[in-house]
Amino acid sequence: MVRKTIRLTTREELNTYMSPVRQELLRTLRLSGEPMTPKELSLRLKISASSVQHHLKKLLDLGVVEVDHRALINGITATYYRDSPVEVRMGMERGDDLREEREAMVGQMVEQVYGGFVERTRQVRAGMDEEALQGYAYLTSGLARLLPGERAGLLETVRRYLEAHERPGRPGEETWEYLIVAYRPEEQP
Repeated sequence: MVRKTIRLTTREELNTYMSPVRQELLRTLRLSGEPMTPKELSLRLKISASSVQHHLKKLLDLGVVEVDHRALINGITATYYRDSPVEVRMGMERGDDLREEREAMVGQMVEQVYGGFVERTRQVRAGMDEEALQGYAYLTSGLARLLPGERAGLLETVRRYLEAHERPGRPGEETWEYLIVAYRPEEQP
């Protein structure tokens, strides 16, 4: 499956996507693994349903959430939303006047995932050795020495693997939140 790519190129698009409430709304949809109504989202996020509706409209316009289905509940038609299977690109390579906003967004993403990692390790750390802890949280870093074709192959393999496992549906599966940061550092002498 080829994922649709959304490129955030304007200040308005970046601000829409960067909103902390909208990021939490997207994260809640992803973690739930199931389509949710604005009412369900408002209860989880502890904000009003009208606020959720407002934020969903903005995310719909951007293309990062979509309507999954509608159902009649107690005589009212409820709309169920899910996150869209898209890749969001923020244009980190661009040298325009939105560089600081892009960097702030990436910083928020890193902070959110790392904060979740730290919290999860605190929750399960008591009495566990490192190998047992890896069943709940895992962090590694290092260097890989790759030829240009190998780099492209690695990125494509990781992308395909993650896309194949982003939607729920298998008995016994676990949800893992991740953030992969890879870059080519300045060459050392």
